[in-house]
Amino acid sequence: MKPLVVDGANVAWVHGKSLFPSFEGIVIAINAALEQGYTVLLMLNNRYHVPWSSKIRVVDDWDGVYVIPSLSDGNSDDRVMIDYATNKRCK
Repeated sequence: MKPLVVDGANVAWVHGKSLFPSFEGIVIAINAALEQGYTVLLMLNNRYHVPWSSKIRVVDDWDGVYVIPSLSDGNSDDRVMIDYATNKRCK
């Protein structure tokens, strides 16, 4: 399967129309990627790991989904995700 990095925070805010972060948007994105044959690498910064910990555990148990531990403090999370995706040859 092809790896795909999903920027969970950006997906959540777009799905919530920039009014609130919507975890449902992340689930929709994950399902769409899985249907297209991707392995999903979900990345979130520290700000979302605590409030969404129970939801994150659920999707982390799905086949083909891997939640990457928070790699930044949120100030540079986009750069960290781009570097990670490049190094892992992700989409």
